[in-house]
Amino acid sequence: MPMNRRLQYFFMMLFFTALFFSCDKDPSPIGLDLQPDEDKLGVFISDTTTLFAHSVLIDSIRTDETSISLLGSYYDPVFGSSTASIYTQIRLSTTSVNFGENPQLDSIVLWLDYTGDYYGDTTYPQMFRVYRLNESIYVDTDYYSNQYKELGDEIGNILTAPSPHDSITFEDQRLKAQLRIPLTTEFGESIINASPEDDLSSNDNFLEFLKGIYITSDKVQWGGAILNFDLPSPYSRLLIYYSNDEDDSLLYSFIISAANARFMHFEHYGYQNAGALFKQQVIDGNASLGNEQVYLQAMAGVKIKLEVPYLFDWVEENKIIINEALLVIDNMDPESDYKAPPSITLLKINDDGTSGYIPDQFEGANYFGGGYDDNSGEYSLRISRYFQQLLDGSIDNNGMYLIAAGASLMANRAVIVGSNPAAAGDNNMKIRLKLIYTKEEN
Repeated sequence: MPMNRRLQYFFMMLFFTALFFSCDKDPSPIGLDLQPDEDKLGVFISDTTTLFAHSVLIDSIRTDETSISLLGSYYDPVFGSSTASIYTQIRLSTTSVNFGENPQLDSIVLWLDYTGDYYGDTTYPQMFRVYRLNESIYVDTDYYSNQYKELGDEIGNILTAPSPHDSITFEDQRLKAQLRIPLTTEFGESIINASPEDDLSSNDNFLEFLKGIYITSDKVQWGGAILNFDLPSPYSRLLIYYSNDEDDSLLYSFIISAANARFMHFEHYGYQNAGALFKQQVIDGNASLGNEQVYLQAMAGVKIKLEVPYLFDWVEENKIIINEALLVIDNMDPESDYKAPPSITLLKINDDGTSGYIPDQFEGANYFGGGYDDNSGEYSLRISRYFQQLLDGSIDNNGMYLIAAGASLMANRAVIVGSNPAAAGDNNMKIRLKLIYTKEEN
């Protein structure tokens, strides 16, 4: 290419990159053709690519040994009721535990250490319950949000309005906020009277004696909150107060360490009390309702399926080079009390129906994007490499799944403006793909 043509092309690329967010006014399927007739190579801008979107249920997500654990129940007028529960082992803090001669139980209390974060309304009381497990769990096993384990007797409960920011006093010390659930005398006495030579001699033996516990909250029909807890914290523990023939004020602490097997179970109750439009789209499968709005929910709730149905209609015989492909998603109600997920991500759908990463994700978060912009109420995801692979035919056009990032660690949700809303008007609020591309004609 002659030098003057190279300079001309270089400055033309700079100019159109600066105009990336301009709107496509051309009625053609893909965009504004600004190529001079005498040139073989042109630069184009478009935001009119047809997208189809609708929300579908998430089967499950992996929830074992996460950095935080979710517990509680809350009601959302769009998504209905949801509950997060915890399965966890309890371990000895020392080996060869001996409660002495003639031990007598005073009380036994489960303490769970709040992180301070929550989702929902903490002023609404919840009934928290604790059950003994009849089935072991293992730290080297993968567990998912839809799994159950066999439960034994209920061993404790408390009706309380959670206080994730209120510190407590313990042994003359001010400690960060805890959820404290008193457990039954029968359960405490079973531990006090366990064999020091067998059940209490080692953690392996103790985990045969007490396989673990299950902590849950009764389903709420209004209000409520999902609370965040730090289970491996030294303040998450099972405290047993007792006396024996030598002392009348003794304390032993069972721990929930990082070595403990633990996982969360998420329950959405089949979305029985969700909003009517939500159920018509997500439960009944009316995908056309995704034109107006779609739904996104963490905690193994709901994801968005995106399709580009007419991908090759505008390619014809031309070689297309994608300079930029930016997927933009608008929160329908950014002022809602139900906060949107702080970040979202995108997965490609493989030929066998499974999900996989798209190449742009490997370029890092700064390139790929996905963070929520509180000012604009938007998410944006850069998928230039993925879109180029679609056009080149190196991967099949099976569609994509839009999901909440870190969905096992939060309860956030969002109602998203659909792919072709009737009320979009001039504000262009819809799921849209902004493209800058070059086209080399044969």
